[in-house]
Amino acid sequence: EALQTWKATTTIARIDWIHWITSAKQAKTRTKRIADACSMLTSGKKRVCCFDTSGFYSKAFSAPQAADNQQE
Repeated sequence: EALQTWKATTTIARIDWIHWITSAKQAKTRTKRIADACSMLTSGKKRVCCFDTSGFYSKAFSAPQAADNQQE
Protein backbone atom coordinates (compact mmCIF):
# COMPACT_ATOMS: atom_id res chain seq x y z
CA GLU A 1 0.00 0.00 0.00
CA ALA A 2 2.83 2.41 0.83
CA LEU A 3 4.47 1.70 -2.52
CA GLN A 4 1.23 2.40 -4.38
CA THR A 5 0.92 5.80 -2.67
CA TRP A 6 4.62 6.50 -3.32
CA LYS A 7 4.15 5.82 -7.02
CA ALA A 8 1.15 8.19 -7.06
CA THR A 9 3.07 11.13 -5.57
CA THR A 10 4.75 13.92 -7.50
CA THR A 11 8.51 14.20 -7.89
CA ILE A 12 8.60 17.23 -5.58
CA ALA A 13 6.63 15.35 -2.92
CA ARG A 14 9.08 12.45 -3.15
CA ILE A 15 12.01 14.84 -2.76
CA ASP A 16 10.32 16.27 0.34
CA TRP A 17 9.89 12.78 1.82
CA ILE A 18 13.52 11.90 1.14
CA HIS A 19 14.85 15.19 2.48
CA TRP A 20 12.69 14.92 5.60
CA ILE A 21 14.17 11.50 6.35
CA THR A 22 17.79 12.33 5.49
CA SER A 23 17.77 15.69 7.27
CA ALA A 24 17.62 13.95 10.65
CA LYS A 25 20.95 14.29 12.40
CA GLN A 26 20.80 11.02 14.33
CA ALA A 27 20.50 7.53 12.85
CA LYS A 28 17.83 6.69 15.44
CA THR A 29 15.69 9.61 14.22
CA ARG A 30 16.17 8.64 10.57
CA THR A 31 15.07 5.09 11.38
CA LYS A 32 11.95 6.41 13.15
CA ARG A 33 11.17 8.72 10.23
CA ILE A 34 11.42 5.82 7.77
CA ALA A 35 8.89 3.87 9.84
CA ASP A 36 6.67 6.96 10.15
CA ALA A 37 6.90 7.60 6.39
CA CYS A 38 5.87 4.03 5.61
CA SER A 39 2.91 4.37 7.97
CA MET A 40 1.83 7.72 6.51
CA LEU A 41 2.18 6.46 2.93
CA THR A 42 0.22 3.32 3.81
CA SER A 43 -2.59 5.52 5.15
CA GLY A 44 -2.65 7.39 1.82
CA LYS A 45 -0.75 10.57 2.67
CA LYS A 46 1.08 11.84 -0.41
CA ARG A 47 2.89 14.69 1.36
CA VAL A 48 5.01 14.56 4.47
CA CYS A 49 2.95 16.14 7.24
CA CYS A 50 5.58 17.75 9.37
CA PHE A 51 8.33 19.08 7.11
CA ASP A 52 8.90 22.78 6.51
CA THR A 53 10.29 23.11 2.99
CA SER A 54 10.93 26.85 3.29
CA GLY A 55 14.61 27.41 2.87
CA PHE A 56 15.15 23.96 1.41
CA TYR A 57 14.82 24.71 -2.27
CA SER A 58 17.64 26.67 -3.82
CA LYS A 59 17.07 30.19 -5.07
CA ALA A 60 18.75 28.91 -8.27
CA PHE A 61 15.44 27.22 -9.12
CA SER A 62 13.85 30.57 -9.97
CA ALA A 63 12.69 31.40 -13.47
CA PRO A 64 15.41 32.67 -15.80
CA GLN A 65 15.61 36.41 -16.39
CA ALA A 66 15.46 37.88 -19.89
CA ALA A 67 18.81 39.10 -21.16
CA ASP A 68 19.25 42.84 -21.56
CA ASN A 69 19.75 43.16 -25.34
CA GLN A 70 20.07 46.91 -25.54
CA GLN A 71 22.69 48.17 -27.98
CA GLU A 72 24.91 51.06 -27.04
